[in-house]
Amino acid sequence: MWVVMLLSLLKANAVLDKCKHLMLIEYSINEQTKDKGIVYVDILFHHNGKTYVVARHRYQEPITSIVDTFPWISMDKWEGGDLEVVARKVNGSIERSYISEKMIAVKDLGYESPKVEHEVNSVFVKLNNGSDPYAWRMLGYDAGHTGYYPFHLYPPLDSLWMYRWSGAGTWTTEISGAAGHGMIFIPEAPWGWNKIQARDIETGEVIWERVVTANVWTSVLSEGDSVLFVGTSIGFTPWQDTTFYALDPFTGKLKWGKVLKTVEYSPIVVDSFVYAPHFYKVYCFTYEGDSVWAGPGAYSSPVYEDGIIIGAATDSILNARDYLTGELLWDFVGSGRIYTLMAYEGKLIFSPLNEPLYALNTTNGQTIWTNWDYPLINRHPPQAGFETIFIAGGHFINDTTIISHIYFINSIDGTTIWDSAFFPIPDAWGGGATRLLITLDSLLWYAKTDALYLLRVEDHSVFFFMPFPSGSVLFTSNNFPIFYKNYFIYAHEDFLVVYEADTVFHDTAEDSLPSLSNLKVYGGITIGQLHLEIDLPEKSWVNLKIFDILGRELVTLLNDYLMRGRHSLSFDLQSLPTGVYFLRAEIKGEKRENIVRKFLVLR
Repeated sequence: MWVVMLLSLLKANAVLDKCKHLMLIEYSINEQTKDKGIVYVDILFHHNGKTYVVARHRYQEPITSIVDTFPWISMDKWEGGDLEVVARKVNGSIERSYISEKMIAVKDLGYESPKVEHEVNSVFVKLNNGSDPYAWRMLGYDAGHTGYYPFHLYPPLDSLWMYRWSGAGTWTTEISGAAGHGMIFIPEAPWGWNKIQARDIETGEVIWERVVTANVWTSVLSEGDSVLFVGTSIGFTPWQDTTFYALDPFTGKLKWGKVLKTVEYSPIVVDSFVYAPHFYKVYCFTYEGDSVWAGPGAYSSPVYEDGIIIGAATDSILNARDYLTGELLWDFVGSGRIYTLMAYEGKLIFSPLNEPLYALNTTNGQTIWTNWDYPLINRHPPQAGFETIFIAGGHFINDTTIISHIYFINSIDGTTIWDSAFFPIPDAWGGGATRLLITLDSLLWYAKTDALYLLRVEDHSVFFFMPFPSGSVLFTSNNFPIFYKNYFIYAHEDFLVVYEADTVFHDTAEDSLPSLSNLKVYGGITIGQLHLEIDLPEKSWVNLKIFDILGRELVTLLNDYLMRGRHSLSFDLQSLPTGVYFLRAEIKGEKRENIVRKFLVLR
């Protein structure tokens, strides 16, 4: 019987204050038992001649080996206090070992144990094995807000759990979150409850939650994962005093706080500093809460590039400052308000309202190039990867509808490589497309109110298409989705939903998988009949559906098992009017694949 247990290390003296990094440790119990097996284990902390009992664990069925059960122990002691594992066996003998990791944070020890037999309920063990390499710490993943997640992530996507905002509404779309160590840190919606939550990424279970003094807008996880920074605001009154929080990300307990006017936009973390965009200012604090400098320029989330912090103010001025001293290095004055910034490969990318897309040299502020091709009503931030700038935006076609675009722009010279113009969005504010994201294998993730599109960066083709849950949703989140490990976290005005994706690419060249080339739609243009061919390496369940460009499911063509081999299929599409459509093939055999093909119907 495998049992996963979490132990608690309770608070000792300040000798361990330098140890800030925590992680949950899992361990297992052997199935086999013997007469000499272990019946219970004490976790003891020795310091300055005193012994503290951290926890005692009793086992109904004795475990056989302390080493097998606790793989993180060793025979070595460590300086500053000894954390000892004492295993008591059925025959009365004792086996002693020690925690092998020196970097241990010991929390909340309320008393000295009068004797080692004293029993204490166990909760958590948190040992430092380094920061979570997959953590999504801040807006846009990194301090440049590029949106580039440098890991593999592929479809298919399976929905795990959903969270409905208690204060649902369009302003929910402005909040941002973080994820790490198996948790997602979710701010509640503005005008909702004033609280921040940590939820288990797999189950959605609340690990901890904390009520704060104002509406929570943003959460950021520090480098090293020792601090969770939480920005708050009182409704939409930025001149009101609120608190900028530094919390323990594993417990939600307060480390320190600062009274600032408002922190609605995402802070960024660099080295051991956090840069908080307070109302028309940016403040630099150490992770311990010491104030380093403050300067103007924070109407949006600041960015970092090569030792420089750059922020945008409401008067269309950019301020670039030394990230350690706050010394002003250069500024930029535009004629339109600057909403979002992105730094990539020595360039600052931004678009003032009703002005072109700019690329400035982050070192001196000189203009490198401008691009007028992108939509004037675009408010979605630029993203970058693979020497390409990506922008989602749109053009009005009437008073209530815009046509969505995705622009691919060469990051070196600013020329437009490609743009799409076939995604209508039924609203008049441009809220129909979220922040674009890019993953390691040149995949562009484009989430709308109704569907997710994955496009290949190299040829702009649709790699994957998936409708989102239906509903009368107009606004997606400007600051979601986010990635964490193999999870895709999407949000709009009503709810947040966590999908589990794949981190192993199903290579289309492998014979064991139905590949993209194995589904052929002949001609790509049809008048009344859709002809396709599908090759299956094994008997598989095949579901064929047609969606329109709004992501609405129109018709199911096939939902049945097909035998191994090549199948030529034809379907009558006389009921479909002229337009662009998507055919999605979901194939389930030994492996699973989703294939999307675009085709045109003419009448």
